[in-house]
Amino acid sequence: MLVFLVGFMGCGKSSIGAALAKQLNCTFIDTDVLVEQQSGMSIANLFETHGEHFFRELEYNTLKNILNKQDCIVATGGGTPCFYDSAELMKNSGLCVYLRTDVSILYDRIKGDSMRPLLSADYAHFQRLYALREPCYNKFSKTLSTNNLTIVESVLQLKKMIFDESI
Repeated sequence: MLVFLVGFMGCGKSSIGAALAKQLNCTFIDTDVLVEQQSGMSIANLFETHGEHFFRELEYNTLKNILNKQDCIVATGGGTPCFYDSAELMKNSGLCVYLRTDVSILYDRIKGDSMRPLLSADYAHFQRLYALREPCYNKFSKTLSTNNLTIVESVLQLKKMIFDESI
């Protein structure tokens, strides 16, 4: 079993993914954390020092190294499915779930977070980026709307999706 959680920044991929992995007694992988560990730099510093293209290549190579793992819940970066053939690779390797959260909720959760290099103080820019990425998430994933769900409720819904998928 390999489950990829995708969605926009702030939707809960990391927190929900870690809780789900604990419930299922499997490995949790956060691709952003792996990229930081492998590069020795924060994502914000990678963007600042080397640019987005360099970061996306590291992210893509990190994803490719995960594809053969078993019994893992993977929290992807918010842009991962929108670059290269990442979406297709994930779709062909496991179950992909889009944690969909309304853009206004996401913005309220993360505004002012200086560790997110693509986060602008401008709400209109944030909305545009969300609108660009959402079709990437919808194209290949099952969707779980997390607007009104707690982490525990999200985990319960994800477990139903995972085990219904494997029947």
